[in-house]
Amino acid sequence: MSEKAKTIRTVILTCLVILGGYYAYKFATRSPGPDPFIRKRGGPCPGETKTMVQNDPYMRGVIEQGQKFRVILNYYDCNKPKRGELVLFQIHQSMDPVVKIIRGVQNDRFKLIKDVKRGAWNLEVEDDIIYSLVNKDEKYFFGGNMAPPLSLYERSHNGKITGNGDVILLSSWPPGSIDSGQFGMFNLADVVGKVELIDGTSPIEVKEPNAQEEPAVAAETPQVPAKRPKKPKAQPQPTTPPAQGQ
Repeated sequence: MSEKAKTIRTVILTCLVILGGYYAYKFATRSPGPDPFIRKRGGPCPGETKTMVQNDPYMRGVIEQGQKFRVILNYYDCNKPKRGELVLFQIHQSMDPVVKIIRGVQNDRFKLIKDVKRGAWNLEVEDDIIYSLVNKDEKYFFGGNMAPPLSLYERSHNGKITGNGDVILLSSWPPGSIDSGQFGMFNLADVVGKVELIDGTSPIEVKEPNAQEEPAVAAETPQVPAKRPKKPKAQPQPTTPPAQGQ
């Protein structure tokens, strides 16, 4: 076996051991009883609104640790997801739900691009490269030299999100954690609800199709319309005195 093959095998085994240990720890320390955030299919839409506290550091710049936010349960049972929306999703009942950003929805075209400098991968959705929300000049990257799990969906679906409810979810800054960069494509079945910031702000701006920016109009000093000149009054014509002797 070549040295390269041995190195790849070692990396894979190490990742599996770390991931297995993490799941074992979460399972051993899980809270007893049913998880209140497991999606209850068939419930009202939208459902109850809950206030939660952010514990995940991978949404820095959007929701800081310790910051409160609202989640509308079952929101996507009757609403279509949009790029740029925040969601609370739970990949497994043994893991805590986390906040992520929708970066791709059904019918979007996407492409993975090799990031040679970092030995990782970048993501392009609808011809736009995804950037970090913490460092605006940094392209979002994830994975390593080997193709990430998201590439399997890209190849099998010809670079288009075709599955009903399939979504790409990412963290706010790379390489992210517990998101599509690590696990691949997700589905709305794993989404608990839509997240709203308490102050009502939006984390990112998404270009809408056929949206055109209107040119800014500089403020002008209002002009007072000039008064029309008054017509001169007609002067009485002098009367010619009658001639003498008439």
